[in-house]
Amino acid sequence: MRIGRSAALAACASLLLLLAVGCQSAGRAPLASVDLGFPSPLAGPGHPQIDSRSKRQVERGWAALLSGRLTDATAAAAKAGESDPARLLAAQIALVEKLNPSDELRDIVSRHPDYAAAVLTLSVAQEKANDERASLETARRGANLWDVRRWRQRVANLEDRWVGERLASGREALSAGDTKRARELAAAVLRVESDNREAHLLDAEALVASGSLEEADPELDALGNDPEAIVLRGQIAEKRDDWTTAMSLYESLPPNHPRRAELLDRARRRWRLANMPQYVQKAIDSPDLTRAQLAVLLVALAPQVESLPATASPLLTDIVELPGHREIVVAVRAGLIDTDEIEHRFFPDREAEAETVRTAIDRLCKILDKDAPAWCSSSVTVPTCVQLGKPVTGHEVADLVLQIMEGGSG
Repeated sequence: MRIGRSAALAACASLLLLLAVGCQSAGRAPLASVDLGFPSPLAGPGHPQIDSRSKRQVERGWAALLSGRLTDATAAAAKAGESDPARLLAAQIALVEKLNPSDELRDIVSRHPDYAAAVLTLSVAQEKANDERASLETARRGANLWDVRRWRQRVANLEDRWVGERLASGREALSAGDTKRARELAAAVLRVESDNREAHLLDAEALVASGSLEEADPELDALGNDPEAIVLRGQIAEKRDDWTTAMSLYESLPPNHPRRAELLDRARRRWRLANMPQYVQKAIDSPDLTRAQLAVLLVALAPQVESLPATASPLLTDIVELPGHREIVVAVRAGLIDTDEIEHRFFPDREAEAETVRTAIDRLCKILDKDAPAWCSSSVTVPTCVQLGKPVTGHEVADLVLQIMEGGSG
């Protein structure tokens, strides 16, 4: 009994297999179908009218194409005649066969500009031919003709792949210092969208970061008076030490631009520093600030100190021949920097240690009624605190004093 049942099951299986093979050889469609990325020649708006016989053949051909039966699809397309829906079906079959029917599709579209199915199929053909710019433009055109979620989503997907993802990767590359890769990705976007603002900005920023200032000009010209282009032009002026131009550019930013005040203040500070006497410039550029240079910066950048009541002029034997003699005397009279009262010496060439700098600046803020900086310490470090380097540099002190002087009262 068991042997008979097994034999029967085997016979049934063999029969089912024969039936399946027979069905496929007869050209019957499997139950499942695929999304080809383009619509039926008879779907959507704008398709040309055809007679009922041709229509039946196009429908049969489309069903065969969806199920992967290319031979049946080709036969149906041939029987459908010379109508443009039949030509579109034949072009779609060629596309599935990895051929390039773009010329045929362009001809159909030129004859029927509002034929959405043909336009959308052309976009897919252009994508497969790696013509990204044309494919995206055609996809947008098709989505406008046939405004449904599917075609809008395809446009969004193409934009993400060819624009959004590349810009994001370009920003990451620029942040990592890979300006070459950032420029490559910006160029790839511009090949798709020649007027893409973010790509022009990315390319310009990469050029500025790499020091290729002259090459950045054409990219910035493409952006006109875009506020971020103005910021980049200002940064180029800064790199050229042209602080007058930088100030003018930052002043032209819209009043509500989030960085306007910061950039303009910085340019004004640097302009003031650039016009200081040579010995003040030397103090500003010092990589390891001395006590004499500290005094010079405090008084030169906060000249109000000279007009305040002060103690008698100190007798300091080791500063007489120094270029910053006057500023040192003012700083000592105002009590900003301590001296050796026994030896009457200032020790101008000694390093201005961080504690000396902090004390001097705190005293400066007190006598001028300004807000003192919040200094970072080993126990408290917050993003807004001020941490001096080791050694303290001239630029650190110069920027800090100017910020204090431009701030409000305490």
